[in-house]
Amino acid sequence: MFDVKRSRSGKAAEAAWRQELEDLETRWFAFLEKMEAKMEELCSAALPELRALRRDPDSEQVYLRMLAGVEGQLGHIRDKVYETRDAKVIDTWYRFREEIAFADAFYGTGNAFRDNCEDRYHAFEETYLDWHNLVRATLRENLEEEYRQILETLDANRGVFRCRQCGAPISVPADCFISVHLACPACATQNTFDPGSKARKLPFIARDLAEKRVSPLYGAYQQGGRTDALYRTYLRALYDELNRMLPALREHHETLYHKYIAAHTQGGQHHG
Repeated sequence: MFDVKRSRSGKAAEAAWRQELEDLETRWFAFLEKMEAKMEELCSAALPELRALRRDPDSEQVYLRMLAGVEGQLGHIRDKVYETRDAKVIDTWYRFREEIAFADAFYGTGNAFRDNCEDRYHAFEETYLDWHNLVRATLRENLEEEYRQILETLDANRGVFRCRQCGAPISVPADCFISVHLACPACATQNTFDPGSKARKLPFIARDLAEKRVSPLYGAYQQGGRTDALYRTYLRALYDELNRMLPALREHHETLYHKYIAAHTQGGQHHG
């Protein structure tokens, strides 16, 4: 698809250069349309299945494998576009610059070719990001329900936890989402309370859910010039939400909050 002529010796004929640039621009546009069609075909087929798997608590590993596979295929398409752009479009632009003097009136034709091809490339990038974000968003589509179910399971498990030695009921802390050793109040036997694999994911689910809940503030930060004030507003809201969801980790959250504020103040652009 991208067989590009080699440089002509001596001063390039305008007609020959014009034809080469026009042909390459046409092929470049057609190539990107083909890559966009592949992404649409891939994601249109994958998204319903990803959403269905995400809603099924017994299909988590299948879902994660499929998500990784779809993201990998999208990345492969993006890499192919980038490699083609570098090897064909940019290579041709550099050859043009070597052969056509900057002061030559025809130089503007090469600039137009470069700008058109780059604009089309950036349009492809936006399309790629739209599909990637839709695929990635399946991770968060069921977070509210997953979070609620984990809390209900924790409450249920705490209500039936008894000493393995004497059978006496043992009180489990409300914020216990990791395995913990608890002494029986009746016989002092050490018992291990295991909240289960899903409960152990609670901090990660809570983080994703908190980010989803305050995402409008992050959007305002991005669209409002990425100022310190907007970043602080977003980050404070994020960690306030996390503190409400996981009060046992408040000290940890506050440490992270101040860490990200300090890094941002020093010039970093972090999404806490």
